[in-house]
Amino acid sequence: STQSRSSAASDVYKRQATYVALVTATFGPTSATVLQEYPVADYASARDAYVALTSDLKFVCTARRSLQAAALGRGPVYRYHFAHDDYFAPGGETGAFHGLELVYIFGNFDQVFPGIRYPTTPADEQMRDTMQGLWSSFAAGALSSEPAWPEYDVRTDSYLQLEVPVTAGEGVRTSQCDFWEQFTGG
Repeated sequence: STQSRSSAASDVYKRQATYVALVTATFGPTSATVLQEYPVADYASARDAYVALTSDLKFVCTARRSLQAAALGRGPVYRYHFAHDDYFAPGGETGAFHGLELVYIFGNFDQVFPGIRYPTTPADEQMRDTMQGLWSSFAAGALSSEPAWPEYDVRTDSYLQLEVPVTAGEGVRTSQCDFWEQFTGG
């Protein structure tokens, strides 16, 4: 109906306005630049734009800076990007979130949503087995060859993408991290 479409459009507008207000309150005089880098139009929703912005700022780009510094030292450095989102979620929305990879490393799926019996999927079990194998071989000092985990290279920002299937790649959200470098002096 026309009324339900109007109500849905109003909700979208309110969420976008809330996103703009939150970014403005957080970033003050630089908020216009941040909103230009993370426009709602580039994402499925204002929520997704905010999740991308905060994930990049707090985790993805800070990890890149730490890796760049660590790569200057002795010994090899390795990067992974956990992106597995094929899991059961009581609310229906999925997406890799901070710390979720620990559930797969330790295989304690009952800790994902405490108090809710977690029904693992075949993809969950495959991801758990892959990650436990990778972490075990890493701890033993000899990385497994399958899947191959590339040594971190500052020039290419090499990493292992942890999802099903696992793939190696270069550049985790590179343009966004380059954007944040202007504020961090990197």
